[in-house]
Amino acid sequence: MGTWGPGNFDSDYALNWVQHEVLNPMAQRIEAILADPVACEWDEDGEAVLMPAVEVLTILARRLGFSASGVTSETVQRWKQKYLKVFDATFHTANGSEEFNAERRKVIVDTFEELEKLLL
Repeated sequence: MGTWGPGNFDSDYALNWVQHEVLNPMAQRIEAILADPVACEWDEDGEAVLMPAVEVLTILARRLGFSASGVTSETVQRWKQKYLKVFDATFHTANGSEEFNAERRKVIVDTFEELEKLLL
């Protein structure tokens, strides 16, 4: 393992830590939420954990310039399709404003698509 620069993530040790202690567990948590029909609902872990985790993966992938926890763009597409299906089926029932629902859905799509692009 080596160090190639003065930055906080400019070493194999630091990247190994972030990969195994941060990124992998986050991706595993997303998978677990999506595997549980109740947990992935927007008013459970969907909005409270899943979407923030996707955003954090995006930020880290953008900052570190490598694939977040071995997650592929195909995996992110699968996550997006599954979560949007749940979101579309249930989100409107609790929020009266169609404008807000459309805005929230756009943020979700944009978040997934940004991570997808970073992983290509």
